[in-house]
Amino acid sequence: MNYKNSKCRLSLFIFLIVITPPSGVAEEIVKQEHLSPQVIDSLSTEQDIQQNLPEGWPKTGLLVFPEAGRDPWIKAIRSAKTSIKMAAYRLSDQAIVDTLVAIAQEGKVKVSLLIQPETFQHDKSGTDLSPLKMLKQKGIKVYHLSARFNQAHYKMILVDEKWAMVSSGNLDASSFDGIKDISNEPCRDFALTVTNAAMVKELSRMFDADISDARTWSKHPQLVWGPDNQRSIFLQMITSAKKSIRIYQQDFQDVGLAQAVAGAARAGVNVEVIMMPFPFSKKEDKNIPNQDLIRNAGGKVYLHLRHYMHAKAMIIDDQIMYVGSCNFYPPSLDQTRELGLLTSSREQIEEVTTIFEKDRS
Repeated sequence: MNYKNSKCRLSLFIFLIVITPPSGVAEEIVKQEHLSPQVIDSLSTEQDIQQNLPEGWPKTGLLVFPEAGRDPWIKAIRSAKTSIKMAAYRLSDQAIVDTLVAIAQEGKVKVSLLIQPETFQHDKSGTDLSPLKMLKQKGIKVYHLSARFNQAHYKMILVDEKWAMVSSGNLDASSFDGIKDISNEPCRDFALTVTNAAMVKELSRMFDADISDARTWSKHPQLVWGPDNQRSIFLQMITSAKKSIRIYQQDFQDVGLAQAVAGAARAGVNVEVIMMPFPFSKKEDKNIPNQDLIRNAGGKVYLHLRHYMHAKAMIIDDQIMYVGSCNFYPPSLDQTRELGLLTSSREQIEEVTTIFEKDRS
């Protein structure tokens, strides 16, 4: 894709409105043509995955959790030859932490971590102790995000500046195994693999900017960075839908997005949302008003119990899919550093849709 051309060949059936970033860069509107979604660049190719990624990596580049377990993260870390750049909201899984420490102490791989030092605790979250002090003592570079953002919530690993995995899932034991003491199930999450050179380069550049508190702005149209322009992208994806909207969400308290989804349902779009009841508290669920709004407009909201429903994904008309870290919650949309990807891969969309249909049943 030629990014020097002001009309990038990316179809989201929308305009991507770039809001003025904190750096004061002039407001810019990137107009996208209403073209076939097949012209969206592939995040990865089967050939790249087979040649350059750890053995057994899914050929579609889509990873499904909890089925995949912690192994993809461990394999990614162990495969590094020169560098690892890693962002995580919760990083406390002992096997992953041990693998990071081991590869860093070998001295051949430079490991840089962007970690949220204090995470939101709720009735259904784990109590694993943060390993940040120990990681620093082991010589690993640990960075925290600028106070311009309220949290570093994105989940990414970038290996050797050659490929990346971007996920909706946290790296704590409860995400992979659940928490038996409170009857919490393992998390439903998704991750996408990126071998596309332009995207990998931009992911690396944005990570470097975040750890050095450099005010910058990503213009790659398939990387959805928050807070930046993610709200406008989500709104315009929803309003562009002609046939169907499928949404996975942990938290859906944002009224603006809920009204847009309800409006699509009233217009005849088949709207389906999968969540879980009481995701944060045993006594209160603040998602219920927006769930009722969507149901009353003709949409369907399914409350899933077999997993902790942590995924953040949205599929529009079976043609374009977002997978990332952003909850549909006002602070997540407007104040938090988030990251997601847009894909039109038929194989990836079909696989997530199959899992969606299984989960809703």
